[in-house]
Amino acid sequence: VTRAAYTAKPEDLKVPPANTTVGKLWLHWCQPSDFNQILKFYVDELLATPDYIAQPSLREGVRTNPKGWKDRLTATAITSLQGSFDVRKGTKIALLLRGRKSGKPEVLGMFRVEIAPNRIGAIQDLMVAKKHRGQGHGTTLMNGIIEQFRLIGCTEMTISSSHVLQDSLSPFLAKFGIKPYAVFWAMDLPPIEVKTVAREEVGGFQG
Repeated sequence: VTRAAYTAKPEDLKVPPANTTVGKLWLHWCQPSDFNQILKFYVDELLATPDYIAQPSLREGVRTNPKGWKDRLTATAITSLQGSFDVRKGTKIALLLRGRKSGKPEVLGMFRVEIAPNRIGAIQDLMVAKKHRGQGHGTTLMNGIIEQFRLIGCTEMTISSSHVLQDSLSPFLAKFGIKPYAVFWAMDLPPIEVKTVAREEVGGFQG
C-alpha cells in the first residue's frame, strides 16, 4: 500500500468483494456492525501486549494474570469502544485488512482517532497484530491517519501512550516528524467507600 491509496476515494476505504486479490491491503472504516470484530482484535492484542494499556493497575494485572483479568479488560474495552460510534464525538475506527484465499479478510491492525471541533486530530489507538509486527504495517496505518487528518482539514495531530511504550514509540513517531510536546503523570486512586449517614452526623452543614 502506498500513501497514494489514502486519497479521498471512497472505493479505497470500503471492503473489496470476496474475490479480492490475495495479499491486497486496504483500510476499512468501521460501522457499528463491525463492533464484535473490533472488540475481539482489540482485546486479543491487549492481552498479548499489556504495555498498550494506559491504566497502570489494569496493565499490571493483565501482565501477571491474562486469563484472570480478561473479563475486566473486556468490560473496560466495551465501554471504551462503544463511544467510538457516537458521531457527536467525531471518533472513527479503521481496520487494516488483507485479502486471503478464504475470502474472509485478515485483520493486521487498527487505529482509532478523534477529531475535535477545533480541528485537532487525536490518535487514541494504533495497534498492529503481534504476529504481523515488523512488516511495515504500523507505517501504513500512520500514513493513513495523517492523510485522512489532512483531507478533513486538521491543523494539529496528537498522540499519547503509556510511559512503558515511550522509549520504543519515539523513534517510530520521529519518522513522521512527530515530536514530544508535553508530559503528564497519572496514578490510580482507590475506590471511595460510600455509606449512608444520618442528618445529625453531617455536623454544621445545613439542608
